[in-house]
Amino acid sequence: MRRFLPIILGAVFSIGAVIILFSQVNFEEVIDNIRGANGLYLLIMGLVYPLSMVIRSVRWQHFLQAHLPFWRSFHITNIGYFFNAVLPFRLGEFARILLMSREPRHSAGAGLSALTLERLLDLSFALMCVGLGLALLPDNAALPAETTSTLGILMVITIIGGMVVIFLPRTHPFILRILHIISRPLPDSLAHRGIKFVEDTLNGLQIIATPRRLFNTLILTTITWSTYFAFFHVGLFAFLEKSPTLGVGFLVTGFVALGIAAPSLPGAIGVFQAAAVLALTTAGYDTAIATSYSWTLWVVEIGAIVLGGIWGLSAMGLSFGRLTREVTSQH
Repeated sequence: MRRFLPIILGAVFSIGAVIILFSQVNFEEVIDNIRGANGLYLLIMGLVYPLSMVIRSVRWQHFLQAHLPFWRSFHITNIGYFFNAVLPFRLGEFARILLMSREPRHSAGAGLSALTLERLLDLSFALMCVGLGLALLPDNAALPAETTSTLGILMVITIIGGMVVIFLPRTHPFILRILHIISRPLPDSLAHRGIKFVEDTLNGLQIIATPRRLFNTLILTTITWSTYFAFFHVGLFAFLEKSPTLGVGFLVTGFVALGIAAPSLPGAIGVFQAAAVLALTTAGYDTAIATSYSWTLWVVEIGAIVLGGIWGLSAMGLSFGRLTREVTSQH
């Protein structure tokens, strides 16, 4: 029963989000908005997401210190995202680690270190997008401009400070000393697991221990997230009569990136849409427009991920069923 608890929670979150979203809008109005969307911007949006798939594969290759050919990196990354989109338990992460362990000059440990770095960077940039979005929200937003601007600036400063502390190796001993002090009141077993997790995470960051590699990693991550931002921002032009501010695009990008981390059914269905709608209504936009936008972007993104994953499996001579069984057996 405990094994299926994440699936149950995910179903509750996803189904609940879908029900709540459609209870707030007229379904026919949502469909009309989708039919009336600007086709040119939808086409541009559909081209931007595949570009992001290429760039994040280059970043994954960089994490592995270029010992992995680009096309192998591209297919392994896409297979991982594909598994996350269609299977529960975020099995795509385990699929990437398993596939990395089969590559010459690589191991499961190398894959885990790269995955740890990727997740930390993506979390930092998602929070940064939320901060920038709040700081740059238009005057007609649902929240007072003074409040959102101040909160956004504080978030950006805090995230930058946190990244400096986490990603500079010289700070790691200090972090561990602080953690040992904080964990003293905790039960020994819990404290040990927490410290071990942080140690493993910091060890995973050794792949960017030199200033040059750290700089290149941040540049590649910035480019990767620029394509994510472009995908969400261009999509807004397809549905909104007036050109949205950059703040709206940043807010949607950050909210969705954080929202899909919540428990959900495969593909983050429901939570993806809820996060996008929350961002747009916070920015002062109509719920029906926001709902139409969120479902359209979700379909485009999932479609690209599924096609990329199928291509990756075919190119690497892998069977979806067999790889799923192998990943599940090691999960």
